[in-house]
Amino acid sequence: MLKSNRMSRAFVTRVAQPLKRWVTVNPKAELESSTSAAFVSGEWVFVSACNGYNPQTKTISPLIEEQAEQIFINIETALREGGATMKDIVRIRYILKDASEWRDCRRVLRKWLGSVRPASSVMQAVLLDDTVRIEIEVTARKTGERHEYAD
Repeated sequence: MLKSNRMSRAFVTRVAQPLKRWVTVNPKAELESSTSAAFVSGEWVFVSACNGYNPQTKTISPLIEEQAEQIFINIETALREGGATMKDIVRIRYILKDASEWRDCRRVLRKWLGSVRPASSVMQAVLLDDTVRIEIEVTARKTGERHEYAD
């Protein structure tokens, strides 16, 4: 009987504790701010608000459309590291320095999201870096299913 209790406890411990891990993209900056690019908990992937920083050129474009494009590249990388795809996005938050620029981003949003159509919010806020005009944050749920969406 004691043996089965040990086995049961071991099984419950493995099943009851969801897989949690951090996704790191910029280790130095993430350590300084005590944050992660993304956090994976079980089937959920939470991607921190990303800006348009291009890690190859180490720059941020002054154009909001180019910032949005780079943000989606950064988000796709973080999701992939977390085991998810763009089609797994269920929630997205757009944070703009100037909400009147929202329309300027729509073409890029359609390109990257297509018919995924996640729940979304658009907010205007003071952003910490003067060159950043938009930040985007997403939540994805890894389903293992690949859905076909009609455009």
